[in-house]
Amino acid sequence: MTKIMILPTKKNIQDILAYCDSIVLGLQDMCVNMPDTFTIEDIQKLVPICKKMGKQVFVSLNKNMHTKDLNDLKGFLYVLDTLHIDGIFYYDISIAQYKIEMDLTVPLVWSQEHLTTNYATMNYWHSKGVSYTYVSSEITLNEIENIGIETSMKLIVPIFGYLPMFVSKRNLINNYKKYFDIEDDSKYYTLYKEGRFYPIDNTHLGTVVYSSSILNGLSELKRFEKIDVAYVTLNSYRIPDDKFIEIAKLFYNREYHSESVIEKMFPNTDKGFLYKETVYRVKKNEEK
Repeated sequence: MTKIMILPTKKNIQDILAYCDSIVLGLQDMCVNMPDTFTIEDIQKLVPICKKMGKQVFVSLNKNMHTKDLNDLKGFLYVLDTLHIDGIFYYDISIAQYKIEMDLTVPLVWSQEHLTTNYATMNYWHSKGVSYTYVSSEITLNEIENIGIETSMKLIVPIFGYLPMFVSKRNLINNYKKYFDIEDDSKYYTLYKEGRFYPIDNTHLGTVVYSSSILNGLSELKRFEKIDVAYVTLNSYRIPDDKFIEIAKLFYNREYHSESVIEKMFPNTDKGFLYKETVYRVKKNEEK
């Protein structure tokens, strides 16, 4: 059966564990696109608690690493391996290489987001010992089904939450405020464009712009289970804790026909790209 995987915050994690099979903890300074981050000490404390409750623990190290990060990265990988967690989400391929060099046993999740779109590359990484792929949120349900047929890689698919659209290592918000001499200490920002509001996350690691709509794939959960998707993810980023717990209950209890309950909570839900193909068109050169 497809497992429910939660991306929690420090605030909601204790309440959410009852309504999931696994969690993904973002390691502080080593991840992006996560609703919250946890120190390695936090993770060391949380893993035994989760294991006692029968919950799996994955850790996200999904940022693009710099040379200055590598010594700390190796130390974190060693600690995580000794904790016997269930997987590490990675973006930078240095982690796949360190798994070999350090003889680590922890499973890896290929998590390059916008690149995880085809079974050929998944099969390549699977041949290198990678166990899972975090499938791009920009491909259709039919494409995911086809990938499931053509690869032996276990799939993790986003099914609820705001979706990351754009990531920059540059701190665009701070640069903007500095250029225009704006004093503002807000934690959250929003971009308004063409009648839509896009959440923006601004940290010392850079800038992330999220979708204006919340992906709501509750009814698709049944279809994902039929094609043996290993996990579906629910992202709690900017979702009020009380509402997120109710949503997690719906998914965990397989209330497939209750999408209207979520739609009443939020006016901005949609199906993302599950039924919408991404088409790239090159404009033809026109003679003047």
